[in-house]
Amino acid sequence: MKSNKIVGILLLLIYVCVATALLNDAFIKPYNLQNLLRSSSMFAIIGIGAALVIVTGGISLATGSLIGLVGCTMTMVLKSWMEHPPNANGAYVFQMIGGELLLVSIAWIIWDSMVKRRGVFSVAGGCKVSGLVIGGLLVACSFWMRSAEFGPWLTMASAVVVALFLSIHLGLLHGLLITKLKLQPFVVTLCGLMCYRGLSRYLTSDQTQGLGTEFNDSLRLMAIGKPCTVTFVFLLFSVAAILYGVWGLLFKQAGWRGTGAFASLVVLLVGGAMWLLFSPIAAISLAGKIAIGMGGVSLVYFATRWSLWRKSDQESALIPASQNRESRVWSLVTIVIGAVLAVIASSRYWDGWTEFVQVGNTFASFGGSELKFFTLDLPQSAVDRPAVLMGYSIYPLVACFVALAIVSGKKMLQSGFEMNRLLSWASPLVAVLISLVGLFLMKGWIGDETISLTDMSTAFQWNSVEGADDAFISGINVILWKMGGVFFTMAALTGGVLWLGKSWTKASGVTPKILVLFVGLLSVLWLLSKTAIHETVVQTPFFFLLIIGVVAAVFLNKTVYGRYLLALGSNREAARYSGINTDNMEILAYTLCALCGGIGAVLFTLDSNNVEPSGHGSFYELYAIAAAVLGGCSLRGGEGSILGVVIGASIMRVLYNAPDMIGIASQLEMFTIGIVILIGIVVDETARRVAAKQDSKVAR
Repeated sequence: MKSNKIVGILLLLIYVCVATALLNDAFIKPYNLQNLLRSSSMFAIIGIGAALVIVTGGISLATGSLIGLVGCTMTMVLKSWMEHPPNANGAYVFQMIGGELLLVSIAWIIWDSMVKRRGVFSVAGGCKVSGLVIGGLLVACSFWMRSAEFGPWLTMASAVVVALFLSIHLGLLHGLLITKLKLQPFVVTLCGLMCYRGLSRYLTSDQTQGLGTEFNDSLRLMAIGKPCTVTFVFLLFSVAAILYGVWGLLFKQAGWRGTGAFASLVVLLVGGAMWLLFSPIAAISLAGKIAIGMGGVSLVYFATRWSLWRKSDQESALIPASQNRESRVWSLVTIVIGAVLAVIASSRYWDGWTEFVQVGNTFASFGGSELKFFTLDLPQSAVDRPAVLMGYSIYPLVACFVALAIVSGKKMLQSGFEMNRLLSWASPLVAVLISLVGLFLMKGWIGDETISLTDMSTAFQWNSVEGADDAFISGINVILWKMGGVFFTMAALTGGVLWLGKSWTKASGVTPKILVLFVGLLSVLWLLSKTAIHETVVQTPFFFLLIIGVVAAVFLNKTVYGRYLLALGSNREAARYSGINTDNMEILAYTLCALCGGIGAVLFTLDSNNVEPSGHGSFYELYAIAAAVLGGCSLRGGEGSILGVVIGASIMRVLYNAPDMIGIASQLEMFTIGIVILIGIVVDETARRVAAKQDSKVAR
């Protein structure tokens, strides 16, 4: 069910993007794609935070005002602290965090020993000891930092830490009020929305806080830095896919021993690549040498443990042979997909590069090594090669589609010929083919012109001069017919693809599913070849999203605490009776939500370079909640997907950008977004109910 929802919203994203690009090709220009990637990444981060609360059955309405307050605080602290020595600022932050850890740990110990009358280390002893040790080390380091010398980067880092520190405490406050005082999440976060906005205006005297140009080549690179292109990101994803497939094929069966050996091998290989390929940059080369040493030592350890371990017959019998075989097949498919993407992405670098070109001023220095962004000086002949290779995907796409038709048709005929089965097989194919023909006809009708509702105002002005009523009405009708035709044809094509995919993969076996996956992948590659995506620059917020998204997905789906959050949202009472500390888990959810909001606040502030206390972050909580709901999170709790949230946030930003591209008045942008989201949710719910009815009929 979760995968079906993700496929549905992904098709919705493709639908909106393709329809808008057909009407206005400016949508797929590098500058617009770059802005969409950056804004989608920042909104996806706060959307992930909202999703972690929503899966517990809660809600957070204070995210936007929290972003405003944290942004104002960071800006004021940064401007004030730049006048002080960096070592004093860093020492203050270390004392603040270390002192709080010590106080909390000591208070916890006193509470357990004097109030609860139990052993000091009988409950969460490791957390208490860690708090005491880490807090003491931070306080001790703060005294050393006062006598050391640091560059201005320490002041910038200290301001960011203060912003995140404030965010975590606000989230902790939300969780405590909801769990300990038994207040409703809606009421608590609504009060936070109003309080934080009013506090922001009071602290700044309602004056806009700006950073100026002082941090353009240093701290602001966290939000506006351009470390690489989309092609390089494709290369990273392809390497990750290949490594994941190799892990599933060779290492997964050995449990933690195999995973540890695999991770050590990856660290060793990455360290070697950093050492050899980035040798001109001393800091990266040094990090590569350290990674080689750590990876080599851990590889020897895990390989030794693996070689001494043998799986018992009972353990082997727990996994059915068919499931094991299917898992290996999907691992091979992942490797093949990674290899295809690697060939396309690496083609940009087949001719080699001339040299490293470092951009920006130095904003940190470690042991004489300067830390700054860099780029590669590539030959001009390699710029368009990825797009050319993606264009060739049309040929294997047709082959895979024909193979899918043959396989699904063969499955249909195995149990005998029946007209109903033939119609169920052929109907979605006919719908897709008719939609494709209609789409090509629409493209031919539109040609290279840009279709926009602003053309109506031009037609009106022309009409007022010439007085040609019929021509005016005819011009409006043509514009509306073209726009309506594109959206209707794309909707029919999207529905036909969903219908075909579901109908042709009903038969048992993994082959149709693999072919559908390749058809979808090759279709996306062919569509991307028609854009300037290979020239689009990826900015640093995307990598923040990548790290946060991976960590959040692993936390929610692969850890016991993530399962606790989902169980809490599904049935709170059952979770409590099963031994889950529901209060602590709810506090954790709101704290993580505020932390994601704090990271988003830092990025939004550095991106805009100024903060308006009365409006910065307004309605952002609604964007975050909408992204989570579009991504498959149920407002009743117990269900959610991090990947779905990221796609949902992308849909929100595309919907915000598309109306401007097709000339819809800016006053109607929010109306358009709301209507499209409502239609998407209604269609998704309708499809869910139809599928449930069909399943119930089959069960009977």
